[in-house]
Amino acid sequence: MLTQLVIPISILSASSYGISLDSFLSRTQEYFADFSWDDYVLRQNQITLLRKTKTVQSKQMPLTEHFWEAYYFGQEDKMLTERLIYALTQDEKAALKSVKPTRRRAVSEFSLVKNGSWHIERVSAKPFAQQEALIEDNNNRDFRIGSRRFKDLPEEMIDDDLIKLIKGTSGQISQHDPSVKKMDLVVHHAEVVCYPDQQASNAPEGIHQDGMDYIVSALVISRSNISGGRSIIYDNDKSTRILEVELCPGQGILQPDKNTQLWHDVTPIQSLDDISAGSRSTLGFDFTVTQRG
Repeated sequence: MLTQLVIPISILSASSYGISLDSFLSRTQEYFADFSWDDYVLRQNQITLLRKTKTVQSKQMPLTEHFWEAYYFGQEDKMLTERLIYALTQDEKAALKSVKPTRRRAVSEFSLVKNGSWHIERVSAKPFAQQEALIEDNNNRDFRIGSRRFKDLPEEMIDDDLIKLIKGTSGQISQHDPSVKKMDLVVHHAEVVCYPDQQASNAPEGIHQDGMDYIVSALVISRSNISGGRSIIYDNDKSTRILEVELCPGQGILQPDKNTQLWHDVTPIQSLDDISAGSRSTLGFDFTVTQRG
């Protein structure tokens, strides 16, 4: 059974923080098109496909976990990769070539200090690692524990509404956990894109924990021509569903994460009309408590 949480699971609305929802959503959605593709997710999808090929499963190309990790981070032995591609059948090569990039991403990072109200300072984004992250399937490698680099959100995209969101969610955390005095926050600005022939997921690792004290797993900015994208929170058995919801634009989920019984996932998205691409854009918040008092 689920034990008492430090803070409750909350479905939040951006409008509750004094934000004009329509202008916030439309303005925020505009900048996603300028983000770079997330090559980590692209390579993870390629790894998933490659590991299922008969060529790899037959041990015709014996590859170590070190190779796959290096491939994910773009640091693999180029000659070995060329040998792998050469060994694939024509159908396997065609399947690999058809894997498209599915996530655009940028990050912004902040230092939060509570002195009556929350003082918020923008800081330069550091390499992002989730060393305490966990996944359901212990047989698979969770690449998130390694350091990844994402483009820092341009300063002009930090607006009053984003600051209101940060203050509002920080206030909810300290309301339930008043010992929190300082936190680091990483905001993930992400757009997941699916195609008529390729679904996409913002959680390729499956059911997981992020390894952060508190998270907004997704605050949805836009859903366009898609089905799917349902947020699910599980109990510790990773099968009992505590919450399942399709978040509307402007809605998000605030919850504790690290050292809890809560696990979460989001279902893949598919093109709704099977003709053109679809997308789901979100903001994700990772709060790390750095001081209590």
